[in-house]
Amino acid sequence: MKRNMKSYKKLFFQYSSPRLEEFVSEWTKHRAQHAISNQRDFDELKLELPFEGIASQPKDMGEIVEELKSVLLPGSVNMSSPYFIGHMTTHLPNFVFPIAQLLVALNQNVVKEETSKVLTLYERKLIAEMHQLIYGGPRGFYQQRVFDKNETLGIVCSGGTLANISALLCARNKAFPQWKEIGMNTFNSTIPVIICSERAHYSMEKAARMLGLGSKCLQKIPVDRNQKMRIDLLEMKLKECYRNKRSIIALVGVAGTTECGSIDPLFEMAQLAQQYKTHFHVDAAWGGAFLFSKRRAVLFKGIEMADTVTLDPHKQLYVPMGMGMLFFKDPHLADEMELTAEYTIRKNSFDLGQRSFEGSRPAHALYLKMNLDMLGKSGYAQLVDDSADLARKFAEMIYLSEDFQLLIRPELNIILYRYLPKEYRDLQPKDFTAEINEQIDQMNLDLQKRQFLSGRTFVSRTHLCIKRFGENPITCLRVVLANPMTEVLHLEEVLNHQREIVKAIVNSG
Repeated sequence: MKRNMKSYKKLFFQYSSPRLEEFVSEWTKHRAQHAISNQRDFDELKLELPFEGIASQPKDMGEIVEELKSVLLPGSVNMSSPYFIGHMTTHLPNFVFPIAQLLVALNQNVVKEETSKVLTLYERKLIAEMHQLIYGGPRGFYQQRVFDKNETLGIVCSGGTLANISALLCARNKAFPQWKEIGMNTFNSTIPVIICSERAHYSMEKAARMLGLGSKCLQKIPVDRNQKMRIDLLEMKLKECYRNKRSIIALVGVAGTTECGSIDPLFEMAQLAQQYKTHFHVDAAWGGAFLFSKRRAVLFKGIEMADTVTLDPHKQLYVPMGMGMLFFKDPHLADEMELTAEYTIRKNSFDLGQRSFEGSRPAHALYLKMNLDMLGKSGYAQLVDDSADLARKFAEMIYLSEDFQLLIRPELNIILYRYLPKEYRDLQPKDFTAEINEQIDQMNLDLQKRQFLSGRTFVSRTHLCIKRFGENPITCLRVVLANPMTEVLHLEEVLNHQREIVKAIVNSG
């Protein structure tokens, strides 16, 4: 179907497809009822998407919709399903979708005031509101700074990884002011260190590499049986660095680890950071949403002492993928990453791109504004409290079951457990040898893979050391309960489905 320039312009300004809009609308209504995915693996799916190059002529909309129906949806993962409880991406509120349509239509680039205008101010206001949630400053503090172009309370970016890298960039440049001009030549002998928990997010290693420090600069402190950083070992490491005259760029605490949701002892870490005069960063990408909860905010005592804090709205604040936030206790700390350009990001402007990595970024802050307006503090508190309460119920179900073993009691809403074959159910933790754990690992590995391909239910898996079962890492089934659609009955079905899969594995020999 050939088109001339006039017809292409019509596509841009006048085109609409009732068929496509009806298809998307219908799927949206029933998304939580669909199966998680079909039973085809990647090798089978690849056959449906042979490489043919870019089409020389436009396709008919009917053909495009048919491919979406027959290939895309059946082969995708339904994050909205109450049975999809393995990862941190989850069901979104329906009122987000019209905002998405509006943002696409506006197509604002909020790093530059000339390409976003009022959305620049929306974003600064939103950052100030979330900053107050974390740091608890008085209203006057924010009234004075919210629209001050020379101060930065926080930045919005594409996710927690970029937020963590940005935080450590500021910490590095603060510790070594010459770095921005002469780089690694700043050092005379020893390379500085970043201290974090062994459960810290892998973005810490990305940051170390990207900032020119290398992976070896990361000093990872072992965790206790509750997967929290050991303060006694942290103190020893700090003293060792001091004795060896190694500069500490930052001490990093985790408020909700990705693997099991544990919270490091933030208050004690903050005190040590002050004692050793080092930057204290808290990665609260996952757990930060619990600051809305009066019942559970106490678990985060010390976060208000952090120099920088990461939080991911696209996790438990129910914003579409692609939004992280970084907050600065000192409104001038972001100056350490400031860079301007006369043609676009000008000094002394409202341009948000002056103090962030990205040179182009959508106005995702509007999603969070909509959610905050629609849900308020009380709504978010209810959502996170319910998810944590449900996690405790699920942990109790696991603990009381005959065929599953609870590995860590949840502090927030992530649960680790494993299927335990019958022949090992009477063993005490000290009796689980490396050989026995390997056999159990294989069973759980097969179980999780088959569960994913079945398309009915899903949990994820990880591999980490659970102290009471020895010093070697073991395979853990991992459940993340952030979907407000998930209830106890769905969790019961997940466990029953896993029992069916194990039975099939055993019967197949």
